[in-house]
Amino acid sequence: MPFLLTAYERALEKSETVIVAGIDLPGGAELAASLRAGLKPGRVVAGFASRDQAEFAAVVPAAAAMTLGAKALAYRCEGGACGLPVETL
Repeated sequence: MPFLLTAYERALEKSETVIVAGIDLPGGAELAASLRAGLKPGRVVAGFASRDQAEFAAVVPAAAAMTLGAKALAYRCEGGACGLPVETL
């Protein structure tokens, strides 16, 4: 029974996806580590290396519009739309 309550609670929660663009760039590993620290139900963390953006965009179309710079950037996405990039959390 607890599993059903947990599933019901997750269905009601807003989910968010945080994509680390350029996870291989400076700051990428730190961004990913800070996002994965602690428990945050409803959060999905994904990332792609700068050379793999086109392949990742084939699965997640929003990634095609994500800019890559000298440092890794994190994009918070909710409901199919992604916000502005940030370098730190």
